[in-house]
Amino acid sequence: MFDSAPTVSNPPRGKMLALSCSLALLSLFICSGVRAQSNSASLPQRLESLVNERFEATRCPGLSVAVASNNKIVFSKALGKADVEQNEPLTNASVQRLASLSKPITGTIIMDLVEQGKLALDVSVRQYLPELPESYRRVTLRHLLSHQSGVRGYADEADVAFSTTHYATSREALKIMMAYPLTFEPGTKVEYSSLSFTVLGAAAEAVTDRSFQQLSADFFTKHGISGFALDDPFASCRSVCGGIWLTATARSNSTMAASWRGNT
Repeated sequence: MFDSAPTVSNPPRGKMLALSCSLALLSLFICSGVRAQSNSASLPQRLESLVNERFEATRCPGLSVAVASNNKIVFSKALGKADVEQNEPLTNASVQRLASLSKPITGTIIMDLVEQGKLALDVSVRQYLPELPESYRRVTLRHLLSHQSGVRGYADEADVAFSTTHYATSREALKIMMAYPLTFEPGTKVEYSSLSFTVLGAAAEAVTDRSFQQLSADFFTKHGISGFALDDPFASCRSVCGGIWLTATARSNSTMAASWRGNT
């Protein structure tokens, strides 16, 4: 999810930058695994050297690395900028957008409601959201959680990245999905879908009578979880790492699938 002041950039270069960062991280950890076999230095020392050595070659604006072993963070480091335009340095306390890694968090909140008996995995989602089309009668929460629902993905990622529409609740966002037919019979195949998690969020709102923002805050408080917040593109936070708009456009967007931001 992008949430930064408008910055003009060449689209192909933006895509290449993202790809470069991803490939750099992949090679970084592959190399660390190889060197681990032959280097007698401690793991943190090896990683410190490797990260410093490779960062410049990645051409990434900023890089944040954390390595855990036996449920303990053994190494963490941040380099470069969290926001290039504002010249904001990236630190270990900088808040990162989790994007689709938010899905397991949303899934955990849904399963918490299942354990409470407020939701059921194998009943029609229309039991909670009767406004959905008749075709959704065959869709269950289990289908939605496992990407077997037939709910379509984004038709165009740019429509989401550059959207200036804000939805106060997941249920409100369902309105624009009503005309979308299911892409396959629920339960017959697996096809990745972010919008299926919008439906899950809406179902959670329906049984709790609370917005998903409120519901997630309740969940984090209940379980003593800190460092996470629902990613609200209208909320300003200096410590949030800014994304890069590929074209100059208004500073507002809202994806329909819940996403979080957090730090280590």
